[in-house]
Amino acid sequence: MSSWIFLSASHRMPTGVDPLAYWRATVVVAESVEDRLNRCFAGAAWLKQRFPARSAVMVHLLPHDDTSVSVEYLRKKNCGGPKEIRCGLRIPSSWFSDPHVGDGLTGLRLFQAVQQALHAIGEEYGIGTPAAVGPSAGRSRPELEDPFRPRPSGPSRYAAAAVHLQRLAHSTDPDQLLLVAKEPLSGIVTRQHQTVLDALGAVGARHTVATPDGEVTAWTIRIR
Repeated sequence: MSSWIFLSASHRMPTGVDPLAYWRATVVVAESVEDRLNRCFAGAAWLKQRFPARSAVMVHLLPHDDTSVSVEYLRKKNCGGPKEIRCGLRIPSSWFSDPHVGDGLTGLRLFQAVQQALHAIGEEYGIGTPAAVGPSAGRSRPELEDPFRPRPSGPSRYAAAAVHLQRLAHSTDPDQLLLVAKEPLSGIVTRQHQTVLDALGAVGARHTVATPDGEVTAWTIRIR
């Protein structure tokens, strides 16, 4: 498969984001999104409308504090043969603030964001948008990895806690609820949590389950 689009991101990590989530999104997930874009769109034929053969799009992901996606710059590298159309794509850094967000959601966000970059390139150079590839075009290509499958890194660190909480839920009476939270809670969340407890009813019991990176606490509540 001839690649016509490439994704990259700054090695300088934005402030306030989870390092592992940022690395995973801009390396592992971005590589998967890049592969899907190359498979899904006839980008080489699209670029040939205006540029020499083997020209390519280079999308540089630029995390920022806003919640919008936008194109910061478009540049064309003027070399003798194939051209490099370079696009700086601004994406919300909040996408990487939660280390527990799955690869599937991050991948969908990046896929949609890069499509905005392709639209901007099409408008700038008058070539429209790349056409979708037909269903038979990828028969000889290797199978795509499913981003919604469990990660192959082993069982979830919450697996033991989930089993314990499931037992608690099954043991509750019809007039009881089970409220669960991951500890430790911030001051604001603690106050909000207590408000919810007071509104739901009377706490009958408190259960704590240890996890590798903290504790999970459950409250059995008798509904008023």
